[in-house]
Amino acid sequence: MKKNPTISIKILILLVLFTFSINSCDYEDVRPTEYTASKLYMPAAVRGIFTIDNVPQRVEWLPTPGYKYDFKIDKENNKFIIPLGVYRSGIERKGDINVNIEVKNDTINMLKSSKKIPGSTEILPANQYKLPTSVTVKNGSELGGFDLEINLDYLLSRPNEILGLGVGISSDELEVNQNISTTIIIIYTKLLIPTADFTYSINGKTVTFSNKSTFGMNYSWNLGDGRSTSKNPSHTYSSSGSYIVTLTTEGVLGAMNHSIAEKVVVVP
Repeated sequence: MKKNPTISIKILILLVLFTFSINSCDYEDVRPTEYTASKLYMPAAVRGIFTIDNVPQRVEWLPTPGYKYDFKIDKENNKFIIPLGVYRSGIERKGDINVNIEVKNDTINMLKSSKKIPGSTEILPANQYKLPTSVTVKNGSELGGFDLEINLDYLLSRPNEILGLGVGISSDELEVNQNISTTIIIIYTKLLIPTADFTYSINGKTVTFSNKSTFGMNYSWNLGDGRSTSKNPSHTYSSSGSYIVTLTTEGVLGAMNHSIAEKVVVVP
């Protein structure tokens, strides 16, 4: 049987068109990707106002990547230290980027006027803190870290005040994201003063203690016939009677700054 040459030509044309279509799709798939340009910003500014009103504790979100806590205490050098940083976004990590660090206290006054921070907030005096004038985001790195160091004695001398400071960034070498370029730091000094307190419940000779202390870091219990360092201990007394229970609560300054609560517990 003889083959029809017309059919063979049509099949050949279809194969050529199909091959061209595949190559065209492949070309579209590998076209260059457009990447977002790098910008500078302050991680601590991402969630708005950076409020420090409690003792250090681990949280899911950290104001500055790489640091476990909002602040740290250097008792030896009398410093209240707040770790801050400048972040370089995007995928480009080449070259050192010099960033200027500036005080932006005009923002504090604006936020007070708009009632976004307490009206009683006072600006932290310039002679009571130390802030570098610049930081460098190193070649290959995405973060340049620096510290705000505050005079610890000054904070302790104002035990129930609210202090604020605005810290901003600028750079001539890389664009700054203006929406998150200024960190507003609000410090409640009361967090430096712990207050011991507790309640308890009795079930037979077993007493369960509930710690109601504020701004505590470490706890020491004298239970009358035993001791504990648990936050909320439960204790079974050997006999009935009245027991003096004492809770000592230490804050961020440790033993040099503690509070004591004492109650009489009557075990039936």
